[in-house]
Amino acid sequence: MKTFLDSVAKKILESNFELDKIKIIVPNNRSILYLKKAIMDIVERPLFSPNIQTIESFVEKLSGLKSISNTELLFNFFHIYKENTPDKEIDSFEQFFDWASIVLKEFNEIDSNLISAKEIFEYNLSLKKIDEWGKNSETELIRQNLKFNKKIYDLYKLITSKLMSEQLGYRGMIYREANNNIGHYLEINKSYHFFIGLNALNKAEENIIQEIISIKKASVIWDIDKDFIEDKLHPSGHFIRNYFKNWKHLDKSIIKLLSNHFKSKKHIEVIETSNNLIQAKSASQILNKLAKEYKESKTVLVLGEESLVSPVLSAVSETKENYNVTMGLPIMQTEVFKIINQIIKLHEKSKGKKFFLFEIISLLELFPISDLFGSIKIDLIRFLKHNELLNNSYILIDKIIEISGVHKLGNILFKPFTSALDFLKRILEFCSISINYLNELDSKKYNLIIYSYKRFELILGEILAFEEKKSFIKNLDELRLILNSMMKFEKISFNTDSFNNIQIMGLLETRLLDFENVVITNLNEGILPSGNIHSNLFPFEVRKKFKLPTFLDHDLIYVHHFFRLIQRAKNIYLLYNSSSQGLFSGEKSRLIYQLMFFRHKEHKILFKEVSFNYLNKNKDQDSIVKSENIYKELIHYAKKGFSPSSLIKYIINPYDFYEERLLGIKRPDNYDDTINYMDKGTIIHKVLENLYKPYLNKILEEANYNEMLNNLESNLVKEYKKIYNGGNTRVGSNFLIFEIMKKLIKNFLNQEKNAVSKGNTIKIISIEEKFNKALVIKGLNFPINIKGTVDRIDLYNDTYRVIDYKSGLINKSNLSFKDWKSIVSDEKKSPLFQVLIYSYVFRDKIDNSKEVQAGVIPFNNYNNEFIPVSLLENNLKRCILNLDDEIFENFEKQFFSVIYEIFDKKKPFLKN
Repeated sequence: MKTFLDSVAKKILESNFELDKIKIIVPNNRSILYLKKAIMDIVERPLFSPNIQTIESFVEKLSGLKSISNTELLFNFFHIYKENTPDKEIDSFEQFFDWASIVLKEFNEIDSNLISAKEIFEYNLSLKKIDEWGKNSETELIRQNLKFNKKIYDLYKLITSKLMSEQLGYRGMIYREANNNIGHYLEINKSYHFFIGLNALNKAEENIIQEIISIKKASVIWDIDKDFIEDKLHPSGHFIRNYFKNWKHLDKSIIKLLSNHFKSKKHIEVIETSNNLIQAKSASQILNKLAKEYKESKTVLVLGEESLVSPVLSAVSETKENYNVTMGLPIMQTEVFKIINQIIKLHEKSKGKKFFLFEIISLLELFPISDLFGSIKIDLIRFLKHNELLNNSYILIDKIIEISGVHKLGNILFKPFTSALDFLKRILEFCSISINYLNELDSKKYNLIIYSYKRFELILGEILAFEEKKSFIKNLDELRLILNSMMKFEKISFNTDSFNNIQIMGLLETRLLDFENVVITNLNEGILPSGNIHSNLFPFEVRKKFKLPTFLDHDLIYVHHFFRLIQRAKNIYLLYNSSSQGLFSGEKSRLIYQLMFFRHKEHKILFKEVSFNYLNKNKDQDSIVKSENIYKELIHYAKKGFSPSSLIKYIINPYDFYEERLLGIKRPDNYDDTINYMDKGTIIHKVLENLYKPYLNKILEEANYNEMLNNLESNLVKEYKKIYNGGNTRVGSNFLIFEIMKKLIKNFLNQEKNAVSKGNTIKIISIEEKFNKALVIKGLNFPINIKGTVDRIDLYNDTYRVIDYKSGLINKSNLSFKDWKSIVSDEKKSPLFQVLIYSYVFRDKIDNSKEVQAGVIPFNNYNNEFIPVSLLENNLKRCILNLDDEIFENFEKQFFSVIYEIFDKKKPFLKN
């Protein structure tokens, strides 16, 4: 396979320039390795290696500034903020981090796009004032918002001034300074430049490249197919078409050299999966298949979401194929992060001079903690197990230190910390001991853990240096919050120089690289591309006016990378997750639709589905046998009452049902103060309950909806504060989600108001009504109850509707079926199963002389229309289900089949 970089290497070697007199600038480090290899594959004898560097490295040298680390930048910014803010107004570091990360991102974009900071901040503040002008009263919330926006420009001036005085810079500052220095650079530098495969340039990059081109000291080589350039509707060519149009000194004849591979023969499979775990397993199976069928071909697995790194690595490690990973693993997914958090947790939960036994055991179970104690390990475990048998919940700290004190690690881990400084020093010592121990094991399988420890050493070292200077961390709890906040964006790099046939990468790592076989995961809206889910300081209209990148530009970047990656590929596998959760819809990415729209006749596209059926599980999976004690717990649980969600939990994963519902094991908190999808659902439910409750059993009128719309924001703020203890809704990611919730509910109320204005009648029969119903199931001679809360029952014209609100996006396919068995075997039908349970429970309370429907109102897009349960005929036609006795009889068989399986002693709880 002839790659783009093969062509680039040939072009450079055929040029009239000596290799030591040229500079080659590429997007990333990975492309440097591949270009060097492409050059060495062509030359017959050793020669001087050309100067190849990334665009960021080139610009940093040009600027004369040294790049500051994210940690150091954040602490410097926090120090400046504290020094210039009255004591009573200073946010905690956790609150500060939430908005500071957004603000620093905007500083970066302002500077790298050469925008006047003064002008954009003043313009934005003026817009804010106009937006609030004319409102009945200036609330404290409005005053604080305006004050915050005014303060940001002052902080910008202070941080840039401080960094410049120290010859340091964040990325945007470096770009602005490089742009200022380009004239001087060209006077003293005689090199010829090749800019290779750059796309979506910021303004500083555009200026720098154009300046060098203008004096005939540079060539630009783009990797883009003719199809993408010549078709003005094709989004992949958006940026490069603009460069051809706007750059004065660009050689327009370069378009003749563009490739023409996209129209070549391609086998494409679009694969729907029901969750991320199945997606990871499917991707690894495809890799294995490709490795066997195309042994000499280059294959890449592109992970659209970092959360898939661990499950994919786990799955592919079971194969015998050699693979190379070149993307980062989020540090929060590593064992080392768990260890550091567990050490903090152990000390936080201590009671006086005692440790909580469970927390000590949890710490020692993490590798390599117990192994580090060597021979003392046996004494420690024996002591803890003895106390566990005696049902002792707490252990004297002095006793633990006494047993482990012979070993240096005992004092490091168990001696109470006197300050944040003490903690940081001791944890750094612990990291050093762990690294030395793992290095002595001399096994490649521990490389990731060693990398993780080293990354932690670096970050903790930076925090320690700042703490020694400023002493700003008050206690262990605040230190934990600081660590968790900062680690959100940290990654462990897997980067190696391996050229194995199988590569595992993120999409950005694939720039300039070509593969015959391409597998891409997480091709979902909101992931690839990400869409408008990121918080910004400046609204869309301000970003457009000042030519700051918008979410539309960010999406176009991913469109370009996607089409560039597949243009030379022969076999393409595109996977997406069809289940919705939180802000993510379960909808396949627009990239798939665009590929279908721009397809050529040589493109064969197949659509497949990989789903999970709980009735056909692998018998070799991990399982828990239903012992007598477990069976008694099941009976006890049934007496208290199954909820619809607990039954769905069983259908999806019986083992999780066993752990969460019977053992009461909760999933660990994620320390994230962003509104999560569960809280989002709770808030929306409570707000709707508050708004509709005054109108129970009344025919709703337009005036009622006007009242609800007027009361919406105050109710939303009230319910938010109940969950987040009065937290700030106006900064960070929460601001975006808060505004989305407001818009979703407002849109829903307006939709119903519009329906009423057209003559439809709506009467709320019940809202958030709790139930606990006894079930009579033949063969099960003990009490079985079903309990829960039905969100809404209403009478719409002459039809009763049993309604469940969903904060995740629900499609019609989730509420339609052609086979009754599918409602308890297909995970995607769980919304259907749930709302039919509600209808089944309330059927005696509904007038059966009228039609009865069940369905969902989704609250994750702006079309909140009721989606009724429907029966599929011929895979196309949907017939809305009128819930009569026959329907309930059919449903009851499936409903009870789940209960029967739960109480079948021969069927263990299987782990998926």
